Amino acid sequence: MIKQKFKNFLRYRYFITTVIGKEFKVRYAQSYLGMAWLVLEPLFLVMTLSYIFTVIGRTSGGGHPFPLFFFSGLLPWNYFIRCFNSGTNSFIFDADLIKKIYYPREISIFKHIGVGFIDYLFANVSFIVLLIVFNYSINWYYLYIPVLLLLETVFLYCITLLTASLNVYVRDVGIIVNTLSGIWFWFTPIIFHYPFSGRSKILYYINPMAGIISNFRTIILENQAPIFVQLYSIVGYTIVFALIGWVAFHKLEKEFVDVL
Repeated sequence: MIKQKFKNFLRYRYFITTVIGKEFKVRYAQSYLGMAWLVLEPLFLVMTLSYIFTVIGRTSGGGHPFPLFFFSGLLPWNYFIRCFNSGTNSFIFDADLIKKIYYPREISIFKHIGVGFIDYLFANVSFIVLLIVFNYSINWYYLYIPVLLLLETVFLYCITLLTASLNVYVRDVGIIVNTLSGIWFWFTPIIFHYPFSGRSKILYYINPMAGIISNFRTIILENQAPIFVQLYSIVGYTIVFALIGWVAFHKLEKEFVDVL
């Protein structure tokens, strides 16, 4: 089954790149600043919250400049949560296309993940500038970043495959995911730092994104190798959602056209 799916994706590779490119262009077609917002939006957010939490709230950046501390967690988080939200609605967004032609339905999810990944790459421009300003240099441990992104993307795909499939039948799923996103943010070490020890240690196992965010900081800010034990939870979640999402998708996919 997996081998056949992989062959299907190879067959539809040009279709995948076409729909991703089209989605990316359409998203910014009506904007005067266009893709510049990918750089400006997170930068404005970092500047605003840096003022609030360092000047007013006196929040520490774990020994690092707060803009870098916040930005290093915000970028991988934004990539995940934006793709999760849009991907959950992917089959609904592509309802007209699904009714007209056949293609592996998972491509609708890959389209949103692909566009989100491009957004993530562009958003890194302002972060790189900040790294230069604060005199942080690139180290060999940056080679682990693609591994973290791959792990994050696989988890993202697996959980979104489940929520997107359910959302076709129960539209409340999309609302729940959107609401959960806001709550999830505050339980993830993006603005605040919690150590991998004591009572806070359990949060790394409950929250699959905690280890991803923390290890981005470990590599970029601490110049150290990832702490792999912090990634056990996301690996476990990925396996669980892969199994549940795969079964749910293949059972529900057959009626997509009728329900949509």
